[in-house]
This record gives sequence, structure tokens and C-alpha cells, in this order.
Amino acid sequence: MKKVVIPVERLIMQADAAKRAEYVRNLIRPLKDTHEDILNFKMYFKSYNPLPGIINGPEEKGGKIYISIYHFMEYNGINPELYYTLNIGLYFYENITKDVISCFYTNYPHKIDKYDYEIIKRNQHIFKNFLK
Repeated sequence: MKKVVIPVERLIMQADAAKRAEYVRNLIRPLKDTHEDILNFKMYFKSYNPLPGIINGPEEKGGKIYISIYHFMEYNGINPELYYTLNIGLYFYENITKDVISCFYTNYPHKIDKYDYEIIKRNQHIFKNFLK
């Protein structure tokens, strides 16, 4: 009988958001917060179909990493299902920065904006204001 090996990341993606967040918080990642680690992180939510030419997930532009609020939370072991992430993004756009990359999807009615990872990191203290 052939042994089937399933990558840990695949198993974790089948867990609920709270268990995924806990797993990510406890990972030892020596390269955490580097461009390479953010771009190659394997546990981002990917359910929507981006329009042609749109990158689904973080992307690098002009030496900055642009990432959605939802993916920032996943990457940092924060359970995004506990927050109004669209409202956080709107707050960022209206009050912190208009430097965004917008993503549009065929099967999701809202655009998702990506912000500079470092700007989100410096301002993540506002997340508590958007708890569900």
C-alpha cells in the first residue's frame, strides 16, 4: 500500500479560522515579515476568482509589499473572522493612506484594497475598534 503524504499547510487550511490563526501564531518563522516570507506564505484564503491581470494575494510593487487586511491578519495569526475587515480597509483608505492596489473579482461584489504591509503593521492597533 502506498503511503500518502499530505502537507501540513493543506491540513491546516481545512481547519476553522480560529485553529488556523492559533497554528500560525505558534509557528517559528525566522524570515517572518520579510518580503519573501509574506509572498510565499501558503495559507492565504483563496476563494474568489480575480479578474484577468489581478494578483490574488500579496504582491510587491516599488519595493513595498501590498497586502489586504484579511491576508495581513492571516499571515500574523489573527483570526480575520472576528473583525469587520472591509470596514478596517475603508478606515485605512479614508484616514491613513490612499496608496492602494485594488483587486476586483468575478464572484465577489466588493473590490479588495491592498495596503503597504508596513503601514498596516504600524496601525494594526485600530483593529480592536472593528471587532464583530
